[in-house]
Amino acid sequence: MFKLSFISQISDLPRSAVTWCERDKAQINNYRDLCNIYLKGVDFPQELASCCHRSCALPEHKLILDKLYQTIVNILSEAAVSTQVIKPRKCRQNKLYGWNRQVREARLEARLRFKSWLFNNRPSSGAVYEQMCLSRKVFKSRLKLAQNNQEQIKMDLIAEQRDNKNFV
Repeated sequence: MFKLSFISQISDLPRSAVTWCERDKAQINNYRDLCNIYLKGVDFPQELASCCHRSCALPEHKLILDKLYQTIVNILSEAAVSTQVIKPRKCRQNKLYGWNRQVREARLEARLRFKSWLFNNRPSSGAVYEQMCLSRKVFKSRLKLAQNNQEQIKMDLIAEQRDNKNFV
């Protein structure tokens, strides 16, 4: 019934294998061409050609339709995966604007207080514990502030560089 030999190899592709991102015209054309080539090899099942009921309830026809649907989805998924361009990821996480100006000192202070707390055998009360908790709270609040105001911080940095005539 199905002429394609690669269908058994790509059956049950995970849904996360396809990432729909921005594609250029060449990638879209390549995807269309691959889909056309592979879908031409899929034959309409003869069992369904003789069935002319609008709401067919035969279980064998449902199985045939399910298999046909899965084949088409697998072909489209495989074409999408093979035409996507995967950019290598950097090991670093995303850049946080405002880290050096707003968050860095608070993190250093929090690390220092945390190490001091560890050195003092992790007390659950007292001055060392209170300093550690306070420094963590300050760090988290500054980090949250920087994360929530990414666009504003970025625009402020660009405006400041432009004001200083530093066009890097």
